Amino acid sequence: MKQMLLLFFVSAVLCWACRQQPQQPGFNLEETVSADISAITEKDIQSRLPLLSEEDEKFAKTSFGRQNLIQVILREKLIAADALAQNIHNSAEYRNAIQEKQKQLTEIYQAYTRQLLEDLWYQKQYKTGTLNIPNEEIEAYYKK
Repeated sequence: MKQMLLLFFVSAVLCWACRQQPQQPGFNLEETVSADISAITEKDIQSRLPLLSEEDEKFAKTSFGRQNLIQVILREKLIAADALAQNIHNSAEYRNAIQEKQKQLTEIYQAYTRQLLEDLWYQKQYKTGTLNIPNEEIEAYYKK
């Protein structure tokens, strides 16, 4: 709850800092836009709810909590837009981290496919009766 309030405060400050300035003579609003966030969709909001703790999810479903969550998403989109504007996505550090994560995910995927094939093989063997060993055979083996 305290984290959500802190995020709300930080988001409010960011929103205040990025607010539109009133039109003044000789003042071109288009040149002063700090960030262009196209939209925060219902899908954005719904995708965040499962990531919250049970208490925070209940809070996010209230009117005030929903506004807070929207401000958190806005803050994240502003940071992402600024990171792109600063060309961080082309840095060696970013590229190396992405390549390392891709390698890890590939290894996880390959392990999963091997395990899934093994599990399905065992299921098929049980269904066809190939792995069904009669009790008599088990008892005979145990007696030996």
